[in-house]
Amino acid sequence: MFEKGKWDLIEIAVFPNRGRGIRAKEDIAAGTKIDVAPVILLKTTELATLSRTIVNDYWFWWDGEQDATNERGAIALGIISLVNHSAAPNTVVARNFEQEMLELIAKRDIKAGEEITCSYQRATFEVAEGSE
Repeated sequence: MFEKGKWDLIEIAVFPNRGRGIRAKEDIAAGTKIDVAPVILLKTTELATLSRTIVNDYWFWWDGEQDATNERGAIALGIISLVNHSAAPNTVVARNFEQEMLELIAKRDIKAGEEITCSYQRATFEVAEGSE
């Protein structure tokens, strides 16, 4: 039996006062890996350049100390970049250092029609299982 593809579970939608985001097309169980996205890693100096562009709103913290010279960021090449922020998110973003991927995982059961959200706070990012 093959697994369902991510587009069977989710769709891009427009949310009032929030813009584009991701919505569940059907119920998604807690622990479901909704997306796995490869990343482009960025050096601290490149992050400073991004701050003057719209792309600044779409990068993820990767590693290093926040606001330090060794901080690195990542741009996700997947739908994770369209997931909107929530103070009470229904997913978690996990960093897979070994494979240089970000994983979007359901933190709790998500109902069909519900917006998929994550926290943009760096402290809430997790390290993916099996990642060094």
